[in-house]
Amino acid sequence: MTTAESYSGEERRARDRSAGIQLRRRQKQPVANTTDRRRGGNNGFDIAGALELHLDQITTRRKMIALLESWLHDARQTGPTERDESYVRAVENAIAVTTASPDPLTAIAMLQRSSG
Repeated sequence: MTTAESYSGEERRARDRSAGIQLRRRQKQPVANTTDRRRGGNNGFDIAGALELHLDQITTRRKMIALLESWLHDARQTGPTERDESYVRAVENAIAVTTASPDPLTAIAMLQRSSG
């Protein structure tokens, strides 16, 4: 009969997840251009990347939603022949995700995951 060793209290994870959310462009990592066919969220627009570029100026969730709403307003102001409905849907989705998230970093991370 063997005796089980008691848990030493050391972290068993391969990496430390307590450091917070790490965004792709902040780490200067290239973004893979692969498409995950299991998800239908990839519409060709990298809204998360665009929002990440504005993180230095847009620091609160409310300001990020205002920026997204200005993008949506601009997209809807174009003529019907120039309007790209998939871009409008992508911005509307980003507004919904940002509204539901607790902070801008979490919203960007969620948008990155959903876009593949």
